Amino acid sequence: MRTSTPLILLFAVLFGSAIVNAFATRQVFDPIAELNIADPNIADLNIAAQDAALEVEIAKLQGLTRISKLPPDSIYTFTQVAVDPITNVTTSITLHRTAHELLTPLTPAPSTVSKRDDPEFGAVCETSGGSPQAIDVIKALADMNRDQRARCCQITPFSRSGCYTMQNHGTASVGICGAWMRCVPCENMYDFIMILVDLCKVRGGGGAMLVGGRFVLGAFGSAPPWGGELVVFHS
Repeated sequence: MRTSTPLILLFAVLFGSAIVNAFATRQVFDPIAELNIADPNIADLNIAAQDAALEVEIAKLQGLTRISKLPPDSIYTFTQVAVDPITNVTTSITLHRTAHELLTPLTPAPSTVSKRDDPEFGAVCETSGGSPQAIDVIKALADMNRDQRARCCQITPFSRSGCYTMQNHGTASVGICGAWMRCVPCENMYDFIMILVDLCKVRGGGGAMLVGGRFVLGAFGSAPPWGGELVVFHS
């Protein structure tokens, strides 16, 4: 008995240790933590998955015309309709732009405010590390798309900024700036914000695409609510 007791105790200790280690391993096991994130192949798979998820969300947008997928000489027609909130008179101007023209970004101005009456028409990229994730921008559009909104308008007459936030989702906000009751058909708004996403997206530190900027609507006509811009910014 005296000689067998230490052996039994030793066996019990070893066996108990094995059980504890086995349970401890199960409790802390995380397959993601076991990945070698420094491996470029793993990093590429992560980026590919995020890019694929972005494309899935874009595919959910009904009625979207993705300008970046059109031949460069394709003609895009945009009819700007304005209702004067004072006289209630409706006027319209029809613009024709090629896909190449729409996908050529405008030169950023030093002041966002000065750009709101710019006679140009097109995208201004302003993406930075503080910009929202592109997938959140698309999901904000999807939320609006799901509501089947016909017109996207600046509906705040006394806004100091002259801007109205139409939709928030996650890190992203989508707004319209300009005179009171500056409206854009939502089907065109989707197309223009999509141009910003395709033109201005930049890979962030975590692999996600970031995007920020404005789509200048142009100061066509002598009175408001012409002009203005669509904006994408961090919520």
